[in-house]
Amino acid sequence: MFNGETVLETKNADGTLTLGRQLGREAGPQSIFLLEGDLGTGKTVLAHGIAQGLGVRTWRGSPTFNLIHEYEGRLPYFHIDAYRLTPGEAMELDLIDMLERGGVLAVEWPDRVLPALGHPRESVVTVHLEDLGEAGRRIELRR
Repeated sequence: MFNGETVLETKNADGTLTLGRQLGREAGPQSIFLLEGDLGTGKTVLAHGIAQGLGVRTWRGSPTFNLIHEYEGRLPYFHIDAYRLTPGEAMELDLIDMLERGGVLAVEWPDRVLPALGHPRESVVTVHLEDLGEAGRRIELRR
């Protein structure tokens, strides 16, 4: 889809969902999507689209209180909401095991779990979402 840095704008939640579907279709084993942005910028909508692109049929929404939702699709999919975690708690999630199982990770509030991911990985995509109000969302993708 892209290399380096790409900036897109979506006009509504459907556009953000569509972008997520494309990311999910192109994801391979051990892909990591680091979803950055303020509350309400569309991180969970994008994570839902990634799930759809991976062939996940049932969506349970944001894992804010559960921390992780695991889904079965073309590849195992782990949606993680790290908003309430401390870095120490993040180490207990065993993200490396999820990746070693060939999983795809979508992590909301990734700054809280970066140390738990270990060494830098080639398959990391940082996605920064910004609310443009009525105009939609500005989405910056960095590989």
